[in-house]
Amino acid sequence: MKVGDFWQKLPEFSRRVNSWDHRKVKVKDGFHVWACSVRIEVKNLGVVTLVLAKPSKHSRQIAFFVSNLDVSAQEILRHYSERWEVEVFFRAAKQNLGLDGYQMRKYKGNRRYWALVLLAYAILSVLQRCWKKSCKTIGDSIAALRKRMQTHVQDYGRSYGELIEIYVGEKIAKL
Repeated sequence: MKVGDFWQKLPEFSRRVNSWDHRKVKVKDGFHVWACSVRIEVKNLGVVTLVLAKPSKHSRQIAFFVSNLDVSAQEILRHYSERWEVEVFFRAAKQNLGLDGYQMRKYKGNRRYWALVLLAYAILSVLQRCWKKSCKTIGDSIAALRKRMQTHVQDYGRSYGELIEIYVGEKIAKL
């Protein structure tokens, strides 16, 4: 990045920003970070807004956020926090629902598969909220659901529940 008349690396620049330059910024309900916003020039990108954010005012742990918009640090952090929910979905879908290992040739099959993955994710998300004390992730919800079915369904070994679990495990989720 270009600071003044010379180019500087990001870690060097972050060490030069003082802690009193950071302001407390509300990102989500009850979640605050200390952030500093600077308009800088970056090679091959032009002028961008760089936000340096850290969990506390004197923390050495810094996260960098870049935007080509000329907006406040709070707005940039809000956009990134909204995007994070999308990243959490894709990670859960890849790890637990087999989204990463499935290939389709036809558009119709791809749409059906996405509909099934989204339906499964929605159901598991509802269960995760219901069991929020014991389930922190979608994977925890799957494990809790499996455990509850095994304990509450009579003759689980020959039930439809196990057949569905085996099919989903082999064909979709690689459980």
